[in-house]
Amino acid sequence: MGERLQICDGVGGDGKGLEFLFETSSTKQYNIGQRIALTNGGVFRYAYALTAIARNCVAGAGQVAAGHRGNLTLGSSATASAGGNTGDFEVRVQCSATAVVRDEYAGGQYIVSSQSDNLGSTQVCYIRSHPAAVASATLTLTLENPLLWPVDTRCKGNLVLNPFQNVKAMAGTANGFPVGVTTTTVAATKYCWLQTWGPSAIVQNAAGTVIVGAPVVAGSGTGGVVNSVTAANLLHYPVVGVMGQTAGAVNQLQPVFITIMP
Repeated sequence: MGERLQICDGVGGDGKGLEFLFETSSTKQYNIGQRIALTNGGVFRYAYALTAIARNCVAGAGQVAAGHRGNLTLGSSATASAGGNTGDFEVRVQCSATAVVRDEYAGGQYIVSSQSDNLGSTQVCYIRSHPAAVASATLTLTLENPLLWPVDTRCKGNLVLNPFQNVKAMAGTANGFPVGVTTTTVAATKYCWLQTWGPSAIVQNAAGTVIVGAPVVAGSGTGGVVNSVTAANLLHYPVVGVMGQTAGAVNQLQPVFITIMP
């Protein structure tokens, strides 16, 4: 009798076996980015889909709203260290014309640098949590690591999402970089699991021919399909895995060993 496929690392399925890896939910069940590894080498990560994604298609990382990146200043006061002092586990930033959902950037980063000395005072702050904020309001970020130097009005920064927050179907390079492959059909604004490593199957783009043992890339079409590797494709689209032992017809599932994130 063969051995049953089991979880060897990560959260369990509450006695349900592995069925939960193929389910979606309107409520958050695990931390975004939570990792699960199986005994066959498969690795999965928990994600939040901003838009609908078809089954067995490549999902791309969420993109930061324009008002949350590019010279993001600290909020309110013009006094020194208005954003945060050395050793603080909180920093206050000013978001422009886009509101912020509670914990939208939890598990992400705030990358801040001082305008006064270029890159001499640049630091990556890992975000633990934050409240919601309306457009143009001051947003207080609770950090995992303390500030190394005061953040004041001379500083500029960018908010960075957890790569598994607000994922979308890959469409060439339009939706960031690939972060995983859906295990089931995912509706918009649902939590789900994405496979990021190991044996799986992905829908192939109608264009091109895949080759057994050769890399496959996130396709140039919409919907998160994969495409064959050509010199032009390698220049423009990221590799997501390697073709398996057989190759099926176009527009069908192809056996792929995913190599996105172990």
